Amino acid sequence: MSLATRYRPQNFEDLVGQLAAAQSLKNALDFKKIGHAYLFHGARGVGKTTMARILAKALNCVNGPTSTICNICEHCVEISEGRSTDVIEIDAASNRGIDNIRELRAQAVFAPMKSRYKVYIIDEVHMLTVESFNALLKTLEEPPHHVVFILATTELHKIPETIASRCQVFTFKKFNAREIAGRLAHILEKEQIAFEKDALLPIAERGEGSLRDAISLLDQTLAFSGQDSLTIQAVRASLDILPIEVYNQFVAGLRTGDLHALLNAIHELTQGGANLRVFLKDLLAYLRALVLVGEKVEVHSLSKEDAAQIAERAAEWDRHALIRVFQQLFKLNQDFSQMLSAKSSELKMALEIALVDLVQKLKEPSVSQLVQKIERLKNAIETGKGFEDTVAVAAPAAQPVAAKPVAANPVAANPVAAAVPAAPAAASGEDHHDTGAFLQKAFLAEEVPVNPETQKMFGG
Repeated sequence: MSLATRYRPQNFEDLVGQLAAAQSLKNALDFKKIGHAYLFHGARGVGKTTMARILAKALNCVNGPTSTICNICEHCVEISEGRSTDVIEIDAASNRGIDNIRELRAQAVFAPMKSRYKVYIIDEVHMLTVESFNALLKTLEEPPHHVVFILATTELHKIPETIASRCQVFTFKKFNAREIAGRLAHILEKEQIAFEKDALLPIAERGEGSLRDAISLLDQTLAFSGQDSLTIQAVRASLDILPIEVYNQFVAGLRTGDLHALLNAIHELTQGGANLRVFLKDLLAYLRALVLVGEKVEVHSLSKEDAAQIAERAAEWDRHALIRVFQQLFKLNQDFSQMLSAKSSELKMALEIALVDLVQKLKEPSVSQLVQKIERLKNAIETGKGFEDTVAVAAPAAQPVAAKPVAANPVAANPVAAAVPAAPAAASGEDHHDTGAFLQKAFLAEEVPVNPETQKMFGG
């Protein structure tokens, strides 16, 4: 039996994370405010079907309806083992036709054989056809008093409003990495398997909010390591997770523009059998951590050692450049998701060309650098000092050269930055906040000749 099946929660107290839904249902049971239809929606592996079975046991327990399930009476045991004749689980993906719903309606009118309630659990209910939803509508609105419907779906937007409005709707959130790691630690302790604490976070992160997926990955990793113990090395080898040092070096290559090192790293990864889709996805997670840590935001999926390393790397980056890198690679990841039939060699080519383009773009000035340059230009114009970014030698500040007035023919003006008036008095009557005038002066400070073409740019 798999770990996910063996450690499936059997009562409300065992549930992890879904406190709002669990508390609402417990209160409804305690105060005997039982609804006739419930709709559970959320991502895969977050406990929708598990909650439905727990609710079915709470309704039919010998002590019920109760929020305190005994799990030892005949009804609870049969429901837990999936053999209760009064709890009917239907997979809507394979029973989606109108004939299936007609059969359900015909059977629903009969009283339960030995339980208090007849419970219909319809999983992936969004897969039903439009005709099936219409056939279910009347029964869902006014079911027999002994019938309770529990609908579960991963795609709430596909459920007709007429159906959703007749149900009590509960949202099941994804689990965070800490919650998943805590549950995995609980399972390993029950199994009496030694483990390294840092080995659980990568598994939890790879589960992407799904507890069931994370437990399945734990099962896979234990099979790989021989189940004697769980180490971080075994987790990385089993799940094809690269050490954080690989991402440190790769991102350092991006920062320094070392294209040769980047392409060589991609070559070594592919030669080593690494999955480039997984690598790019993990690289994006690393870049996200860099951005958040740089903004002093705690990233729960990182160990203390990894967080310290990433904080050092984040301090080396310009924030705007780092976000530009993330956005560019995120677009590539979206392209990868559409290239389902692409070979690894094709993915490699796409990644290499994207890196070449990215390195070239990083060499271009960022928005923050351009803003700083404009500020320096403005300061140079207002103070009469030379602009530091130009190679030309500006006139000494102690001996400013008088400016020649630019009248009807602006081309005749001296374009050299040294001829720009140094004293602020020369700017009397001018508005330095006027964009056209300011940019024209900036153009002069850059030693670009004023001609009809450039004058036209500034509205002259």
